[in-house]
Amino acid sequence: MFVPPGTLNRALKINGKEFNKGVASPEGLIVFNLKGAANRFQGIVGMDDEVPKGGVRFVIMGDKKELFTTKIVHKGNDPIAFNVNLSGVKKLYLIVENVGDGIHTAHADWVNAFITYRAIQPLTGCRTLSKLVYRPLG
Repeated sequence: MFVPPGTLNRALKINGKEFNKGVASPEGLIVFNLKGAANRFQGIVGMDDEVPKGGVRFVIMGDKKELFTTKIVHKGNDPIAFNVNLSGVKKLYLIVENVGDGIHTAHADWVNAFITYRAIQPLTGCRTLSKLVYRPLG
């Protein structure tokens, strides 16, 4: 779990629900290079309970296309689940936008998030691999 400097080393908490896995960030951008190999991105977003006030909007973009956007999120709002299709997406952008009512060292939490990738296709018709024989040592 990544927590910005100056915060407590604790679980991330959104509206009283604790999450042990996640990233807390102020306004900003996180970029992943997926090279078109991913299928889905799932997780939960929300404003950390540690935040005194201020609001953000969470945006997920794939390449230059918007895949998911929340309403304005404040402390005390319920966690928001997302599940987006990443088929063919080369670059994934996770964006936290300040909505103008003061970000005040906001900790916008991305929790329990994971990316699933396409399965690697087995090699077929490969004579070299078909000639390999397993021989135990000893």
